[in-house]
Amino acid sequence: MTVKKVLSETLNDLSSEELEEFKSLMKYEKDFPYISRSRLKAANKADIVELLVETNSAECVELTKRVLKKMKRTDLEQRLSDISPGTKEKQQPPLIQRVEAMASVIELLLETLKDLTDRELKEFKDVLQRQNPFYRRFSDFSLSLSQTADRQVMVFSLVLTDRQQSLETTRNVFRKMNRIDLARKLLDSSSGPKKKHSLDEHLSALIHKVATMAAVKELLSETLSDLSSVELQTFKWLLQFMFFQRSLPLMSLTEQLELKAEGLD
Repeated sequence: MTVKKVLSETLNDLSSEELEEFKSLMKYEKDFPYISRSRLKAANKADIVELLVETNSAECVELTKRVLKKMKRTDLEQRLSDISPGTKEKQQPPLIQRVEAMASVIELLLETLKDLTDRELKEFKDVLQRQNPFYRRFSDFSLSLSQTADRQVMVFSLVLTDRQQSLETTRNVFRKMNRIDLARKLLDSSSGPKKKHSLDEHLSALIHKVATMAAVKELLSETLSDLSSVELQTFKWLLQFMFFQRSLPLMSLTEQLELKAEGLD
């Protein structure tokens, strides 16, 4: 993954308020070139990544890490620590590490949502559905579930949809609910040492299955993002052709040879 891609994913984890704080701190960094106040104020996350890479490509990662440290976003600072200054690529974690990371996210979300009352859980779902209409498909299904199962379905759908970003999605929902304590607790828990939670065998297996699905989706997404637009179109065409082939009835070798012979006549 390129430095630009990593910086983009890192800044995507910042809320709107945090992005403004990042911009205000960034302009005071000694390695950052002068940029007009109006241009910096109007810059979105993608613009900031472009500014960082284009104007200060050699030090953009270290500069970003320093700003994140001042913001006390040590979780994001740590994410960038795998990149050495001046290098273009970073080591991709193997799938097993991705699965473990996703499982930790799921366990953390399940543990945090335990602190919500039934009324707050309903409010959490309402805010989440307003934030992303995708989650509305789970509302009718969850009506028939117990509160414990409802929490699990919600967390699983969150992680499968937003993957690592699900922590920031949940924090944003907590802030809109004025549960700043839970938003802070989630931030502190995600940036601190990982705690092992006591889980029954069935739930542990379920978490591992969902974590594997989310990790594979993340890996595929990152892999396809490295394709150019032309390569992506070729990939989609080949994928459609492969599925078309699979939909055809199986033919024996004799039938295939006969069909080929007919085509030669």
